Amino acid sequence: VPGGIIRLSTNRNQILGTQRLYADGITWDDLQTIKNECGYADRMAVEIYPEADHVLNLINARHLWILPEPLPYAWRH
Repeated sequence: VPGGIIRLSTNRNQILGTQRLYADGITWDDLQTIKNECGYADRMAVEIYPEADHVLNLINARHLWILPEPLPYAWRH
């Protein structure tokens, strides 16, 4: 992706009999752990909520956009 931004996508599969479903319930803690375990613990990430006419909600998948630099308005402690 241009500008050094990386898209990290994840979903949770669930098998019911012969059916493969995409299970809901990926928490903030899950996403933080996935980001860290994929090697981006030192990078900030965001999740995007698009305009209504650009929503594509076909499966329970989550996307994090790993940023090359911290956002200037992010919380710090």
